[in-house]
Amino acid sequence: MSGVPANVIRLVASGALPGGDIWTSGFWLNNITTPVQADTDAAAASLAVNWKTMWLAIANQLYEGATFTKATAYGYAVTGGPAAVTSEVPVTGAVGNIDSGGSPVDTCAVASLRTAQPGRSFRGRMYLPYHSSVGADTGQLGSGDCSLRSGAAAAMLTQTATDTGTVPSVISVVRSVSTAITYVSVDSIPDVQRRRENKLVAITNSIAAV
Repeated sequence: MSGVPANVIRLVASGALPGGDIWTSGFWLNNITTPVQADTDAAAASLAVNWKTMWLAIANQLYEGATFTKATAYGYAVTGGPAAVTSEVPVTGAVGNIDSGGSPVDTCAVASLRTAQPGRSFRGRMYLPYHSSVGADTGQLGSGDCSLRSGAAAAMLTQTATDTGTVPSVISVVRSVSTAITYVSVDSIPDVQRRRENKLVAITNSIAAV
């Protein structure tokens, strides 16, 4: 049977970008008995603290208007079923430091979530906003930015696991399996928050006659 496997929790971090757009990212937790409200409450509370810690660690790579504002947890009790329980925790004070210049608001760095198993079904991704200027000669992120993000993301996953007694995992809805994350990889190629730049309103428009 395909679908989300039973007894897992989906954690989602979300927030705002300059101009009114939003961003979302997240990961899964396994090693859970049938999730109840207390489980998702604890997971959301943990994510609120640990994602904020990560956000502030990478704040020099984020615009001032880039904020982390909410942690949400969804508990799945049966395979393929809808979330049985949900919890939300609001977050304040998680903002960036860049006040001008930099990259377009929907630019992000990809944190690849790797497991001990090969294949596309056993790896995941977190899209993390990235607003520092890319290298003029390469068009890519600097090595220091990559290492800062991979370390901060790994620390966030590790602490969330410690707080909740769970295992951060990659879910395959095709295979309906959950596989433990073993390391985080952030390479230098920038990406975009897909379909997230739909709320920007042009502040200027220049026309030139031909």
